[in-house]
Amino acid sequence: MLHHDSGEAVTVTMQGTAVWMDTGVSVDSSDSVEIKASGGISLNTTTFPNFDVDPEGMPEYGTPQSADTANALLYPIPSSVVGILVGKVGTNGKPFVIGKSDTFTPDDSGKIYIMANDYPATNNGSS
Repeated sequence: MLHHDSGEAVTVTMQGTAVWMDTGVSVDSSDSVEIKASGGISLNTTTFPNFDVDPEGMPEYGTPQSADTANALLYPIPSSVVGILVGKVGTNGKPFVIGKSDTFTPDDSGKIYIMANDYPATNNGSS
């Protein structure tokens, strides 16, 4: 669920394969934005059919920098937990961690985009 200063609460469903999914929610740089996430996805269904994670990802797996060093820089946030929910404001915005919840004031105005901190996300599924 996304909620910002306009008082509008929006529910968004993200598929596990999403790569910077447009939530349809636009925010201004002066807005206070709250995001609450629930549910889960399956990571890498091609190799690991039961790698189910919630919005906090897989802390036990580590970060891409420690666990997938060959591809680490291809993850949205290489220094954060694999599979954790991440977002950005605007198509060129800097990615940030959401996890199960985050409240923030964006640096820029634009649409909110979300995805799992994973590479490639295209082999994920919904759990």
